[in-house]
Amino acid sequence: NIHGNPNGYIVQDRNLGAIAAEPETGKEKNLWGLYYQWGRPTPFRVVDNNQLPHTTAQADTPEDAVKDPTKLYGINASNGDWLKASNNQLWGYQNDFTKAQKTIYDPCPQGYMVADKRVWESIANYQSTNGWQSAGAKIEVGGTEIWYPLQGSIGSNAYPNQAESRVRLWSSVVDINNTKYPFELRYNSSGDATTSPSPNRNVALPVRCISGHSTESITNLSAAQT
Repeated sequence: NIHGNPNGYIVQDRNLGAIAAEPETGKEKNLWGLYYQWGRPTPFRVVDNNQLPHTTAQADTPEDAVKDPTKLYGINASNGDWLKASNNQLWGYQNDFTKAQKTIYDPCPQGYMVADKRVWESIANYQSTNGWQSAGAKIEVGGTEIWYPLQGSIGSNAYPNQAESRVRLWSSVVDINNTKYPFELRYNSSGDATTSPSPNRNVALPVRCISGHSTESITNLSAAQT
């Protein structure tokens, strides 16, 4: 299922790989989806607290990592990347004035792509409707209540970190003008939401997909024309 966003984006109602959009008592983890190192199409699933299969080696090319889909790459890498040379366009981001394009490395199904940072900037303006619960936050967006689960991450050391008290989701966008890091949504239990650059592309986070037919609603024409 998908839901509309007031800024014009059409967003799936669950994290990629999740089998439920709403929690059931004792089955809150059904809200959890898969985890992805930024820019890779390869999914990882957490089943316990053990370290996941990994290598400290960094891939020479994205294709090298595709050929070895069972391992997290670049664990504890000094530059925080699973690639030797960072590539900012793996998930379709071009620049701040061009709509992202679907790439072969995008893990979302046909017709969908990893959410743009501007989707999360809009979500960050909404508050949870019933406060935070053990499963995460339920946020009203465009008249529809949508769950954003506390799914945690797989750290740069390849260990699951599911005790994080905040929502984290990758975006496809890289902060090319300043930090050179990809943006992520961070939404914590105090209601503070930000779209912040994440220094570690070798961390694995959940993803939520948007329709490739989504179109941002332009409200500032002067900014759009510069």
